[in-house]
Amino acid sequence: MTKEYEKGQHFNALVGEVWFRPADRQRVRPVFITRGKQPSEMNSPDDCWEVVENSPGEALMQAPGAFGCKLGPYV
Repeated sequence: MTKEYEKGQHFNALVGEVWFRPADRQRVRPVFITRGKQPSEMNSPDDCWEVVENSPGEALMQAPGAFGCKLGPYV
């Protein structure tokens, strides 16, 4: 499974394009910024928020070596 992550292959998910960054195997996905709705704005009890921005996840992530974690050998 680890080698599959390291391929960096992109795939479509419900949230959009997703992949695992090969350098540290972190999942990269879009980030949704939402705003809660006032009760008067809701069309149903489940209509409690709206998406105000959809940001590409890669730009929001720390660099692979930012925390000093070193990936060990394969087991």
